[in-house]
Amino acid sequence: MRGKIGDSHPLALCCAINLANCHGDAGDLDAAEAMERQTVPQLQEALGDDHPDVNALHGWQRIGRDLEAPN
Repeated sequence: MRGKIGDSHPLALCCAINLANCHGDAGDLDAAEAMERQTVPQLQEALGDDHPDVNALHGWQRIGRDLEAPN
């Protein structure tokens, strides 16, 4: 997906956050925290601090986004 829409696209960033949550659910907290530290600031910059997806990050919630790139 990143190749199609770019690393800084909000959809790619939301998918990265969801992947970080999957790592956390699987017990790989180091990988989850590393991905979160890298991705959260980018998503905040892209969407703004008041966006619902950014607010969901504070509770380590999955963000309701599809994993398929848009056409």
